[in-house]
Amino acid sequence: MTEWGRDDLRRFVSHVLDAFVATLDQQYAGKPVSADEMRRIARAVENSGALEPSINATYSRLKSEAAKEIVANRRIQPFKRLVVHPLTGLFEAGTLAREVLPNYFNFLHLVLGDETESLARLCVTICKDERHEDGVDWDAFYQDERSKFVLWTCLMRVASSFRKFDSRREWFINLMQNRQHATSIASNAFVPLPTENLPEEPHPFGAEQFNPMFAALFGPLRHLSIEDEAHFAEAMRMSPEQAFGEMWTSLERVGAVL
Repeated sequence: MTEWGRDDLRRFVSHVLDAFVATLDQQYAGKPVSADEMRRIARAVENSGALEPSINATYSRLKSEAAKEIVANRRIQPFKRLVVHPLTGLFEAGTLAREVLPNYFNFLHLVLGDETESLARLCVTICKDERHEDGVDWDAFYQDERSKFVLWTCLMRVASSFRKFDSRREWFINLMQNRQHATSIASNAFVPLPTENLPEEPHPFGAEQFNPMFAALFGPLRHLSIEDEAHFAEAMRMSPEQAFGEMWTSLERVGAVL
């Protein structure tokens, strides 16, 4: 836990001790107090409700800061960086807003299920291998054959989920328009986001965003180098055409430029 947690807990303990001492002063006015009486006073303070405002304020603060920290940490997790990397140009150009990322991550989690965790662990291993004195060599990370395997695996799962392309595309667009109120920390665990982190309105997402987004994800797979195409065939046990041919056709049909 970061320093904000320590500070809040220290303040809370201080409030408890202040309430205890104030009650002692009120009832005994500086007179000697036995240990039994001190224990009785402690239980009385505990049951009085006097600490409820401090408890509620501290709990709210810790929950809010924990959610912020989870979101911040996710921004630097190697798996997240890897699956966002193909979209970097779209964010820089303003074609996509970064506000869509939480919904994008949730979509990938829905598609990958428990496989998300094993792929994320592999990315952590790769990240450690590419870490040097000056930090992680992210270019080397993206070019690592294991990173390519992770990204290709994710995209194959996505392509497989789009077998019924038109209905799945409509579902995806609706999903990306959702206003997120919580962030997942496990397959069945969520932490509410602080209300100040929520946008007033969800960022628009439609065909104008879907087409370039999926073109950025799947277009490069159509133009792999000879070495990467051979690596893909060996790692995925099929050619890029076999894996993504149907997806490419469907994307071009709706106007995506691959």
